[in-house]
Amino acid sequence: MEVSRKVGANIANVNNSEIENYVKSRAITTLFDRDDTLYSTIEKRPVEVIGDRDLRIPLEISPNGNSAQYNSDGGDMGTGSGPSFDKALVNTNDFLHRVQWTARSAWVTDDRRKAVVNYFRHLTSTSMQEFRRFQDALVTSGGGNGVLGTITAIAANTPVGFDTLTLTTDGFGVNLLRKGQKVQIWKSDFTVERGGVNALATISKVDIPNKQIQIPTGVPAGVVATDLIVVEGQPSVAPTPPQSMNGVMYHNNDASIGTWQGFDRATTPEIRGNGVHAGPAALSLPLPRIALNKIADRLGIENDGYKSGRKWTAWTHLAQFQAYENIGQNTNLMRVVKEMKEESLNLYFSGNMQLAGVPMKPSNKWNRTRIDFIDTSNWGRAELHGADFYKLPDGQKYFEMRGASGGLAAAFIFYLTCSWQVFVLNPASTTYIDQLTIPTGY
Repeated sequence: MEVSRKVGANIANVNNSEIENYVKSRAITTLFDRDDTLYSTIEKRPVEVIGDRDLRIPLEISPNGNSAQYNSDGGDMGTGSGPSFDKALVNTNDFLHRVQWTARSAWVTDDRRKAVVNYFRHLTSTSMQEFRRFQDALVTSGGGNGVLGTITAIAANTPVGFDTLTLTTDGFGVNLLRKGQKVQIWKSDFTVERGGVNALATISKVDIPNKQIQIPTGVPAGVVATDLIVVEGQPSVAPTPPQSMNGVMYHNNDASIGTWQGFDRATTPEIRGNGVHAGPAALSLPLPRIALNKIADRLGIENDGYKSGRKWTAWTHLAQFQAYENIGQNTNLMRVVKEMKEESLNLYFSGNMQLAGVPMKPSNKWNRTRIDFIDTSNWGRAELHGADFYKLPDGQKYFEMRGASGGLAAAFIFYLTCSWQVFVLNPASTTYIDQLTIPTGY
């Protein structure tokens, strides 16, 4: 006789009674960077508070008098001359950061029994970090035109509903861009804004390793390879190029075309920076020394970076850190010394690297093909309005949204705003290396 065996309660019966667990040691894990590496350095410099008028930087362009040989026995001594002075002009740009949330998103997270993080508090505590990160991207890349990337190739409607843009042209990749960010797209010569006046593309995906972003297909219309991705908010008045942060790419620039803080680069070589153009070629030991020596060649030995007491930093991407380490690993000067004890093997150098005596500093937002030598005593910031909440005269800083009916919407918004600009006191004291090849893997 066969005994009937019935299965009792199993996991399916009790599954819904289980308590959901989460990692207690770290409630939220952040999957992106909020670095503000260069911005935080510039921020520490003394600020020049200005109004709506341009900040003026007095410059001595040419020396006084003129020297010659003469005949002291009654010879004509000629006439003399005086020094030439001029001024660089700096004005500010306005920037903002918008944060929006709904009433329900705040309600469902306002107690530890409901959620692992208070959504509203998280918004207010991280928004300034995000705004600073945005400023860091602008200062690091800033060529004065708000460009954040260059489109190399377009895969239209891939995946369906989205265009995948590859950015491998300019050395920045997609590291300056953010998921959810709204941007403008301009023709490479700034004569056309794609999609028309103030047409925006919203970035739906940022793939840093593959240097790709995604935007909705055909929005804006007419985007082609070589187009430029530009920070939102630029006036669409062709052919005037956009005006934005005058950062590293603007000041560390030896070009003989364009302008620098009110000067024509073509007619005023004194205001051009110093540059060493690698080729393109891999980083080699003579290049940093040449870059620094160019300053001494312009300003004199006593006024260069070696003897003036200035604190230089060689800013670059981690790609060039590895390129420099490769030089050290591949030279005959490297040897491994083994003592008579247990030791771990480490064939890599520490992070305390120097180029021609100048400490190196990494930034994941730096151009992978460049090394920029920056003396922070030569850099400054002009500020019309410091970074803060946008407030009404009565102090209100959180604002209610409106629905289509004109009544209140169950949503809120606040803004972080600032108005500022970066300037350089002496462009002849700037130098950089560019056109460096990028090591495999970056």
